[in-house]
Amino acid sequence: MKELNELIESYLLNNTFNNIQILLTNREILKLDEDSLDKKIEREKKGGYCFEHNQHFFNLLKRADYKVQRVLGRVVYGDNKAEPPRTHQASLVSLESGNYIVDVGFGPYTPGVAVPVSGEEVKAINGNIYRIVKINNMDFQLEVKRGEEYFSLYQFNLVKYVDADFKLANYYTNTHNDSKFVKSLILSQLTNTGVKFLNNFIFTKMNGAEREDFEMTNRDELYKVIEDNFDISMTQDETNKLYDIIDKIIRIGG
Repeated sequence: MKELNELIESYLLNNTFNNIQILLTNREILKLDEDSLDKKIEREKKGGYCFEHNQHFFNLLKRADYKVQRVLGRVVYGDNKAEPPRTHQASLVSLESGNYIVDVGFGPYTPGVAVPVSGEEVKAINGNIYRIVKINNMDFQLEVKRGEEYFSLYQFNLVKYVDADFKLANYYTNTHNDSKFVKSLILSQLTNTGVKFLNNFIFTKMNGAEREDFEMTNRDELYKVIEDNFDISMTQDETNKLYDIIDKIIRIGG
């Protein structure tokens, strides 16, 4: 367990969650094959979003001889009765001590720790507390503690999914007008004490109970925030194009 959590922590501290390529390529389908993910995430340092990071980490776990399978989740964000499509990928790792959800691609709420399916609370390196609860005979729910209450993040089950299921979900998330990833800019990265998060032109640093927000008003500010705070390779030209895309989305109302 210690080794697995160290792998998760190292990965999250050195990789950025983002949907930049979806925006820059105008909804070009992101590739999920092993070579493409190795190139984009490891060699080019471009980061990625849930299907990229969790597929890449799934591949890394398999190479390290972990017993692992992929799961597809419904993102509910507090609305436990919602029935959204399955648009989130994570991994189920089986150890002698039990089964655990491993997720390195859920934006600012990414669990920086393996979460036991059996229901025990676990604390991530940044202090967030997570748990998994069973909500019916088949489905589970990942939750994060907010104050004294738990907040639901996504629901999942343990059935076996195949490549076609993930390709379809990835296609929907890359292209559909209802997907937040085609109409907003999102970057996040775990730190030892909190998380750094960028949503469109608002940059937020959260360190424990402290929160600091900064609004960017031009291309240079966006470039500096990304350059100084996220472990990602971005040129000034790419950032300028990204700024213009988001500015247009905001002006026309998404």
